[in-house]
Amino acid sequence: MVSASFYNLYLPFGRGGFDWVVANTASGAILLADGELKRLLEVSDPKRFETLKEQAPDVHRYLVSRGMLVEDGLDELGRIRIWFQRTKFGYQHMNLTVLPTVGCNLGCIYCYETPSPGVMSPEVADRLTSFVEAHVPPLESLRVVWYGGEPLIGAKALERVSRKLIDLCDEHGIDYHAAIVTNGTLLSEKIVDLLLRCRVGHAQITLDGPAEVHDSRRPFRRTGGGTFERILKGLERLKGRIPASIRINVDRSNVDRYRELVDLLAGRGLLGVESGNTVALGLVKDWTDEVGVAREQLLSLVEFEHHLAELQQALAGEGLQEGGLAEADFRPSPPCAAVNVLNYVVLPDGSLRKCWIHATLPDTEVGDLETGLDLSRPAAVEWTAFDPTRDPECAACRLLPVCAGGCPYERLTGREEKEIHCEYR
Repeated sequence: MVSASFYNLYLPFGRGGFDWVVANTASGAILLADGELKRLLEVSDPKRFETLKEQAPDVHRYLVSRGMLVEDGLDELGRIRIWFQRTKFGYQHMNLTVLPTVGCNLGCIYCYETPSPGVMSPEVADRLTSFVEAHVPPLESLRVVWYGGEPLIGAKALERVSRKLIDLCDEHGIDYHAAIVTNGTLLSEKIVDLLLRCRVGHAQITLDGPAEVHDSRRPFRRTGGGTFERILKGLERLKGRIPASIRINVDRSNVDRYRELVDLLAGRGLLGVESGNTVALGLVKDWTDEVGVAREQLLSLVEFEHHLAELQQALAGEGLQEGGLAEADFRPSPPCAAVNVLNYVVLPDGSLRKCWIHATLPDTEVGDLETGLDLSRPAAVEWTAFDPTRDPECAACRLLPVCAGGCPYERLTGREEKEIHCEYR
C-alpha cells in the first residue's frame, strides 16, 4: 500500500482549469491538479489510493513515479539523510577553491576578508599536486575555483598549479574543470591567454552598477581610483574566449541602479546569449566584522529575491538571457558542498579551510596539505558532522530537501542569530 509523501506541497494556482500546483520537494516533481486530486493526496488514505490504483492505474502509477505517493511506512527522512551522507562522503569528486594569494588590489567596502601579502610558493604548489594525487583512485573529477584576494596577483602560482593538476588528471583520465573569481582589473591579453592554457572555462566578475556607483564601492586600494572602465576592457578581452558571469552585489544604496548597468553591458555587446555572458545579483551580507556596510543598508532575503526574480524575468523577456524564473526550483539539493569530505579551500600557506567566507578568520583551519582533514581540530569535526536531518526543526520541515538546512557557515557560527532562514518559509 502507498500513502502521500510528507514532502508534498500544495500551492494555489487557479488558472487553466487547475486549482493547485502540487510539488514534491524530495523528488523535484511538479504537477497541476484540480481540487479532487489535491484533496486525495492531502487526506492520504491508503485505502483510497488502492481504489485509485484500480480505477485509474495510469494516474496511480504516475504519482508513484513522481514520488508523490510512497510506500506506506517508508522513512522518508531517513532516505534523505542517506542521500545527504552519500554526497558528503563520496570520494569520486573533489572540489578545491585555491587561493594563490590573499592579497588584493581593490578596497571593496563590503569585503569580508583580511587581505595580506604573499603568494603560494612552488613548494606548496607541489604539495597541492601530491594531495590530489593521493586520492587517485577513486577520484573521477576535479573542480578547481581560483579565488583570492585577487587570484591573478598570483598568476605564476596559478599557472604552476594548473599545469601540474592538468597533467595529473590527463594521465589518470580524471575530468578536470576550472573557473576563476576575479575582480577583472588584471585581465590583459597575456593573462587571458594564460587562463586559456590553464583550461579556465568560466570567470565570475563583479560590477556593482554604472561607473559612479561601482567606483564608489570597488575602488583601487592604493589610489582610491575607479575600476569600472578597466573591468569593461577585461570583459571585452574575454569575449568569445571565456564566458563570464557578471555579478552585481546589491544593498539598499545601489539596488535601484543595476538596470542601468544591464543596459550598458547589452549596448556594448557584453551581455546576451551570443556573448556567452550572464548577469545575476548577489546579496551583500555582514558575513564577518570586516564588512563595512551598515546593517540598515542590507536587504532582507525576501527583498533580495524579489529583485532577483524581477531581473531574471526582464532579461528573459528581452532575449538577453535564457530562461526566466528558475524552473522547477523545488528540485532537491544536498547541503552546501563545503561540508563534503573532499571539498577544501586551500590557502597560500597550504592550510585548509571548508568555506571561502571564513578563509582568513582564526580557528577555522581543518587541516593542511600534508595531513588532510584533521579531526583533532574542532572546526574539522563541526563541518564534517554537519547534518540538518538531526535538527528537530529541519526534520519536521517539508522544505528540508531543497533547503538542506541553509548555510552551514551561518548555522555553525550562529552569527547574528542567522542559523536558519525558517522565517521565510
